[in-house]
Formats: sequence, C-alpha cells, structure tokens
Amino acid sequence: MSFTKLELYEVNDALHEVVSRMCEQGQTDIEIRENSLAHLWSASKKVTVMLLGDADTPGIKNHEPTVLAAIADPKRLER
Repeated sequence: MSFTKLELYEVNDALHEVVSRMCEQGQTDIEIRENSLAHLWSASKKVTVMLLGDADTPGIKNHEPTVLAAIADPKRLER
C-alpha cells in the first residue's frame, strides 16, 4: 500500500492542524496520557521527508520549539 503525493499533502495538512491545535489550545487528558503530540510530531516529520526528501525545513525549524515545549509541559484543553 502506498500514498499518492496528493494524499500525502492532505495527511500533512491534517497533521499540522492537529499539532497546531494541541500546541495552541491544549490537549485532552487522553492525548497527554498517550503522548499523542510527540507521536504526531514524529509522524509529521516523516511525512515531510516523504514529500520533500528532508525534514530540515523552515516550517519544521520554526514550529519545533513550540511543539517540544508543549510536549515537555502539556497544557490541558479547556472544555
């Protein structure tokens, strides 16, 4: 099984939206317990490599400090 380039771009966009939400708005208790943000960030970087051949991009570099901070000290999503 493989993804088309367009499918990978859609997966990348979806990952970016969820990672951004987790960083900006917070994470659910289950997301925090399961370390979901770390897994999604890893997947996002892998998809970027699949699309561009390298994860050393300006977007990754720019977003990584925020993501790593949210992984280290997760904010709970307010209901």
